[in-house]
Amino acid sequence: MRRLIRLAPFLFFRLGLRAAWQLLPRPMRRRLVSRLAPQLPAQRSRLAHAVEPVIVVGFLRGTMSFGWTARQILDVARSAGLTAFGLDIAKAFAAEHLSASSQSATAPPPAIIEGGATLIVCVNPDQFQYAAAFLPPTAFQRKYVIAHCVWELEKIPHEWLAALAAVDEIWVPSQFVRQAFADAGLKLPCRIVPPQLEEPPAASADRRRFGIAPDAFAVLLAFGFGSSVVRKNPMAAVRAFKKAFPTERDVCLVLKISDIETNAEAWNAFRRAAGDDDPRFVFITDRLTDAEMWSLYASIDVALSTHRAEGYGMIPALAMLSGRAAIATGWSAVLDFMTAENSILLPYKLVAVEDAEKRYVIEGTRWAEVDEDAAAAALQRLYADRDLRNRLALAGKHSIEAYLKQHRDELVGYMRTWQPSKDASGRRNLVLS
Repeated sequence: MRRLIRLAPFLFFRLGLRAAWQLLPRPMRRRLVSRLAPQLPAQRSRLAHAVEPVIVVGFLRGTMSFGWTARQILDVARSAGLTAFGLDIAKAFAAEHLSASSQSATAPPPAIIEGGATLIVCVNPDQFQYAAAFLPPTAFQRKYVIAHCVWELEKIPHEWLAALAAVDEIWVPSQFVRQAFADAGLKLPCRIVPPQLEEPPAASADRRRFGIAPDAFAVLLAFGFGSSVVRKNPMAAVRAFKKAFPTERDVCLVLKISDIETNAEAWNAFRRAAGDDDPRFVFITDRLTDAEMWSLYASIDVALSTHRAEGYGMIPALAMLSGRAAIATGWSAVLDFMTAENSILLPYKLVAVEDAEKRYVIEGTRWAEVDEDAAAAALQRLYADRDLRNRLALAGKHSIEAYLKQHRDELVGYMRTWQPSKDASGRRNLVLS
């Protein structure tokens, strides 16, 4: 069965059968994956507490947020003085965007995989079994398993609860997500671990590289078709930009859009709706390395997020850390680090979730509908008032640096309590009875 499911990347992404797969109802898809993918070990076969070494499982060669997170956790473990390895599953999801030399993950040798270790899995619970099919058969055995999970609504999917039986501890990026897990009645330890972002010292603006005019007031809008477009709500940002600047020529909207190949029809529809004939629009659809992403943020003036819901808020966080002003819908996870003093939080109204993509189909859930007029007014203010823009940028950078440092210090301190696996001295690990 493991060999069969490993054909999925070839069948779905090379032969183009992904669209046909997505026509199946989600419950049917879940049942098929559950039957074909390997079953994960029961709790009694896992460790009682976290130990060294550490094995990080994730999209180590992927450019999406989960990829950033996995690489950063690996770096933090090493900075805590722990021996840490990486198991890359990007190929399983057709997400090998980076070269092997662009990330420093070293695969664990067989002795490490067979022995006791802490396994940090940077995928959501509904992907555990599928991801496990691309790992060594003993990857989950005799491990302390930590799942780094992200969600964007006030309720988590009910089916996640069964999958979380394979986990000993949960890390989430925000208080908003932790509350969603707590409200589901989950009793596992749950720690807030936001993406461990650190701006590279060499990050510098390169407007020519990205096609941004030297003197333009540049607004960044970023989203991907591999995520949820309806949740990111990019057309609200486009409309707000056009309303703010009906005739101004010294402005531009930089649209960083990923995964356009996953849904060519939706991509073409978005371009038509946005108006790709507007010379003030700069479309960036190629894959960018982490360093190139930092350079992009250094090249803009303002980042705009008109999201309906966020599990963290990577776009405004990166902008603030880069010393750029951020505007965002004032709801969900961004409130962990965005305030009226360091950014512009847009008013909204909560509405029932309606998702034609069927990614968010939990009964009784809500998300935010941003006030587009307020978004347009915020853009006009920052365009006209450079001093305000600079004050917000400076306040945002200082506050998010302090926020991230606090969480990083807490995480490093926690990791430093992890004792070496007793396998190293020839003794058996303590396992739960």
